[in-house]
Amino acid sequence: MVENIIKDTGQIHARLLDHRPILQGELKYFVKEFETKRNDREYDRLKKILNQVTDTNERFIPENVTLMEKQLPDIREQLAGANRMCSRILVKEEQRNAADPLKEKKSERQQQWSEFTRQQGEKSSDVDKEHVQRMNEIKENYEEMNKSLLKNVQT
Repeated sequence: MVENIIKDTGQIHARLLDHRPILQGELKYFVKEFETKRNDREYDRLKKILNQVTDTNERFIPENVTLMEKQLPDIREQLAGANRMCSRILVKEEQRNAADPLKEKKSERQQQWSEFTRQQGEKSSDVDKEHVQRMNEIKENYEEMNKSLLKNVQT
């Protein structure tokens, strides 16, 4: 008898509170619908990509190959000319660097320039300090004038 009561309560519990079979059915339906929609979408995308690739292979690649065949000799000639010009410039620069008097004069000019920029920086800071000092003096002067004006107005 106790076994029957336990069995009945187990069945009641399973019917009222156990939702697994219902949820499993719903989940299977959802997954099935999702996969069918997804497969159609992926098939359409793959078909579109295939069309683009075939179009590229049939039209764009041959056009680009013919253009490259036409343009590459000209580009090669231009690159060879640029290479020759760079070589000439490099040789001239090496000749210039080989002359010692020019290096000495260059280092002298660099030293003079650094001294000049240092002096200019000092002068600039002096001018800035003087400007600040003058601005403070003018400010004080105007404050005194304003005070005296207020005194005259009040009396």
